[in-house]
Amino acid sequence: MDGQAFARNKLLALDKRCAINDMTYPKLITVVLFVAILFKGTSQDDFVDTAVFSKLELQEDLNFWKNKLQGNHPILYQYNSKESFEKYFDSLNAEIKESMTRAEFFRLIAPSSYFVKCSHSQIMATQNMKTQIVGASNMLPVDIRWYSGMAYISYNYSGNEKLVEGTNVKSINGVSTEEMYIKALSLLPRDGNSTQYPKYWVNRIFYYYYHLWYDLYDTYDIETYSGNKISVSGMSVQEMDSVKANRPKIGLEKPEMIRLQILDSINTAYLQIGSFTDADIKNNNGKSWKKMLDSCFSEIKNSSSEFLIIDLQENGGGNPTYAWYLCRYFMNTEFVFKKEFRKIKDPSKSDYEERTKRTLLKDKTVGPTKPHKNSFKGDLFLLVDGGTCSASAEVTSVVERYKRGVIIGEEVGGSSWLISSRWFFTKPLQLPNTELIYLAPRRTSVMGDYKNDTGYGTIPDIQVQPSIESYLKGEDIALTKALELIHLKLYTIK
Repeated sequence: MDGQAFARNKLLALDKRCAINDMTYPKLITVVLFVAILFKGTSQDDFVDTAVFSKLELQEDLNFWKNKLQGNHPILYQYNSKESFEKYFDSLNAEIKESMTRAEFFRLIAPSSYFVKCSHSQIMATQNMKTQIVGASNMLPVDIRWYSGMAYISYNYSGNEKLVEGTNVKSINGVSTEEMYIKALSLLPRDGNSTQYPKYWVNRIFYYYYHLWYDLYDTYDIETYSGNKISVSGMSVQEMDSVKANRPKIGLEKPEMIRLQILDSINTAYLQIGSFTDADIKNNNGKSWKKMLDSCFSEIKNSSSEFLIIDLQENGGGNPTYAWYLCRYFMNTEFVFKKEFRKIKDPSKSDYEERTKRTLLKDKTVGPTKPHKNSFKGDLFLLVDGGTCSASAEVTSVVERYKRGVIIGEEVGGSSWLISSRWFFTKPLQLPNTELIYLAPRRTSVMGDYKNDTGYGTIPDIQVQPSIESYLKGEDIALTKALELIHLKLYTIK
């Protein structure tokens, strides 16, 4: 489910999730993060959170967050030098000249999620801030998605016929969409230098990040590149859900479930895995994750399929053990899913080897693994995108390292070499004063030789470029490409 309707079911649980090499504005993003991150936008009609905190309380929270990262994060300096880290947090501290509201402080500190470059390290809004946005009666009444750095309306709830889906938007309430995009990206974490994971989430729920930066308005003045200036009233989630219920579906949807389709005419099995979280599969499939996968591969074996398409698009991860278990079903030789786990040895060090040490855990995902006795032996195609992160990126890492199949899609959102985890967290972690939620990993999974880490996600063997047109048509261009290749192979064989 996309946009505002997606919010009611998923936004309030975002902290349970992990976050094509499109570097359209790399220098501009860096400048904004380091120089102008405190821009507050135009005057707001309604503030998301007006609770005020003293300068001392804010500085305590900032230092608390900084110390959590420095004291616990094994690969904190993998993509940023220790010097740049210190300078960045010093610059944030210098901006705390007086008291701030919780929302203002969030806008100051949250971009550190983007700066740290770890998809499991993040500062997030409080549950109350999320609830205020989702429960507001005057939310932005359009969904917006970005392609090649340009903003397009992907769903119009307002009823104004001038805001046709696919319209290229120039500004909202006087703020350029280029600036809004950079602001929204800065609130999200990423692995290394890749920007795919934040781009994926901004496209999914841009309105949420928009409201965190620019609050809520009774009316929204939308300017398009065609020269139109349209004013529309804000709407509630309930009103927008009602609009969506009475219109044809728009866009592509990858549900958080496991789906198998046997395409007998081309000897192909299509397996979509929407999550590696057991609760998602139980809720949507009625079976446990493992039982569901066993059932699927039993059916695949009985079908005598020669080709297997595994779809991990929009799969943000979950339990790494399930990712390991999936790999056992498609690998046909002994393989190493994870090389080892690392944790802090000396937090004062910045060099990876000096800073970390191997942690001994009884984890079956580490070390040599044999394939399942019923593993698939045919040709494999793996579909990925910017939403493929965490445990899903671990699966991609195996396919890439062992050249097991053809990877199709966009650059993967998660790292394929070093993945820091949030395990052992049993409840939300909060900053002591403002109670903003934070995530700070204590250990890192090493998938292979970390020296091979480029700082980017896996680049597919075959890259595809989605567009607003393909989105509005509901086209799965990665799947289409996989089917084209299978047809070509069958034709060549014949």
